[in-house]
Amino acid sequence: MNPLNVVSDCIREADLIWQLTLRSIRAEVKGSVLGLLWNVLNPLLMLAVYVVVFGMIFGARFDESPHPGTVDYVLGLFLGLALYRLIADVLVMAPRLILNQPNYVNKVVFPLEVLPISLVYVGVYRFLITLVLFFVGTLLFGDGISWHVLLFPISAFPVVLIALGVAYFISALGVFIRDLAQITSVLSIVLLYASGVFYAATKVQALAPYVWLWLKWNPMLLAIDASRKVLLWGMSPSPTEMLYTWCVGIVVCSLGYATFTKLRPAFADVL
Repeated sequence: MNPLNVVSDCIREADLIWQLTLRSIRAEVKGSVLGLLWNVLNPLLMLAVYVVVFGMIFGARFDESPHPGTVDYVLGLFLGLALYRLIADVLVMAPRLILNQPNYVNKVVFPLEVLPISLVYVGVYRFLITLVLFFVGTLLFGDGISWHVLLFPISAFPVVLIALGVAYFISALGVFIRDLAQITSVLSIVLLYASGVFYAATKVQALAPYVWLWLKWNPMLLAIDASRKVLLWGMSPSPTEMLYTWCVGIVVCSLGYATFTKLRPAFADVL
């Protein structure tokens, strides 16, 4: 379960991973009229729906913000959705990741471990596009960007580690459990409402302390809350919470990789 094995795979198979990532990105927009523009329109359209429902109808706000308001809520929601999507896309696509590539499984020399990495790389690509839109919105409508932006990799990278571990784990189990896609689609919805995308962690602590006893262990909620602090509100995240999210990220990535490695020899027999 050495996490350095994942780093070694990323370096050793960098060219192959890059080729698979590009192929996946091109396949998504092949034949569409707007092409890559959908990578910009999709998050904006999804944001518009949530803003109308939660921001305008329910009047939601992030109370811990120095300047709570509609613009602040829209930007915070946009950032939360971007981080959530890193995990959600993996939950939806990973169950059939290996099943859809039987030719690769039957090739003895092909490194199957690059497939989950490539899946996460595609998610990171989408996230970076959304992040650029977030920065544009912050500069035009928000309070600008402070030096706390330098802390963003510390708050966000554990989400990438968790996504990679989940990709390894679910893609391996998906070979043997064909109903896994239905389960993970439900889990993605549960994760959306349990990760503080629409609300601040402080509100849960104040209004639902019994719920907070469980939610406080959700690394996604802590990562999203910390990312809002450093990018949107110019605040420093909790060192304890950041240490916890990093530990969870490393453990999830290591366990996912170990599961994938353990089950990989049986893939060809099942397929």
